[in-house]
Amino acid sequence: MKKENEIEVSDELIARYLSGEATPEEAMALHDWVKDAQSSAYFEKMAAAWEVAHPGKKFKSVDKAGAWAKLALQAEPKRINKEKTKLFGLKKSTLSIAASVLVVLVSGLLIYTKVARDVPVMLMVTTSDEFKNITFSDSSTARLNYHTSLSFPDKFSTRKREIHLGIGEAFFDVAYDKNNPFTIHTKLADISVMGTSFNVITDEDQVEVSVKSGVVAVHTDWDSITLDPGFSAIVKSGKAPIMRHELSDINIWAYATGRFEFKDTSLSKIILSLKKTFPSYSFSLRNHDIGNCKVTATFQDESIDKIVDLIVETLNLSSTRNGTAVILEGKGCP
Repeated sequence: MKKENEIEVSDELIARYLSGEATPEEAMALHDWVKDAQSSAYFEKMAAAWEVAHPGKKFKSVDKAGAWAKLALQAEPKRINKEKTKLFGLKKSTLSIAASVLVVLVSGLLIYTKVARDVPVMLMVTTSDEFKNITFSDSSTARLNYHTSLSFPDKFSTRKREIHLGIGEAFFDVAYDKNNPFTIHTKLADISVMGTSFNVITDEDQVEVSVKSGVVAVHTDWDSITLDPGFSAIVKSGKAPIMRHELSDINIWAYATGRFEFKDTSLSKIILSLKKTFPSYSFSLRNHDIGNCKVTATFQDESIDKIVDLIVETLNLSSTRNGTAVILEGKGCP
């Protein structure tokens, strides 16, 4: 590196400055050196690297008192008639050095603050007896079901979008970005998409991925597949191949979308779908044959009470309600 004020600006000098060990003379030389755009860029890289290597540490102020005293001794005049001039010059020099040190310190602090801001903060959300909506920094969203854990950065980098889904269930609606895949890491598999909507259920022994729109890639260390809308994949613990099959229940994500689509669906299956979206409700059938009765209907953002009323009317049933407990009675179906 080039020399400024007869002091060589080296990596060691920069490290001493960042550690708070540089003398005022070295700080002034460094200040002169970083006026060059290329040198300034190099200093920023060094500052960023120093921060990574010393997490939690802040730039220390330079020990000016000892260094300035040394300068004063070196500047001691030999003639009395020049003493005032020399001392006055020393004071001006001291002020100049102090100003230079301050400028460099402020610049270093700004660089430190910028580096700190660029480091994403990891967030974790865990639900208990509630649903939770999450919006990520790229405008993608997730709807967490009960008893689900999810960790994610407060902002995605420009090169990757990655989150971690623990045990539980979540429905994702991912913003399209062909250059930066969105990846969900689970215990058994990774799920990658460019932009799509899909549901993920995880537990200790299995991961199930069901696709509503777009294309989803599911991959493990030993296998990988792609899924189109209307298909699901199941990954089991061990090294069994990933199983792909047609989606059997399109209401699997109704808890997230608020939309139920029943097409010649038995009341028993309808009740299972309703209980997932309205878990505080319970249903009892006075006659088990009622569960065989089938319904074709679509509900969008309807209350549970209205849905029950329409089903009761369609199947010619009667209902008794005690808070969130629903009892259905009727002739039933073979």
